[in-house]
Amino acid sequence: MKESNVIPFDSKNRIMEKAGLYADSAELFLEEKDTAVSLLLKALKYADTDLLQKIIMLLSNFAPQDAVQPIFDILHDSSRDDHARHLASVQLSHILPALPEPESEPLTDILLKDLGDPDPEIRMYAASALGW
Repeated sequence: MKESNVIPFDSKNRIMEKAGLYADSAELFLEEKDTAVSLLLKALKYADTDLLQKIIMLLSNFAPQDAVQPIFDILHDSSRDDHARHLASVQLSHILPALPEPESEPLTDILLKDLGDPDPEIRMYAASALGW
């Protein structure tokens, strides 16, 4: 049997490695902002809570329009731990008021509906995201 010369590519590890570099260096993030934003958005699904916190802070400060939907999705992701979901709700409370109304209105409407959700955690996170 012939051995393959192909080197296996582990995109998750490469994404997380680079995400860690961006999270630890705002200077590097700003130098490579376009590439960094795209990569950090991909890293959101793999990041542990500590790295997730750094990524959310970077994205919400430097790319709020790109970050708002993925952060909103974290808030609704029941597989995430409470800290990650709480962090997402707090960051949304800062991002949504800064966005132009046409961009923030659909998410705000969903959050208002979430206040009546049967799941008490969704209600709590929605209230936090709305700034209540």
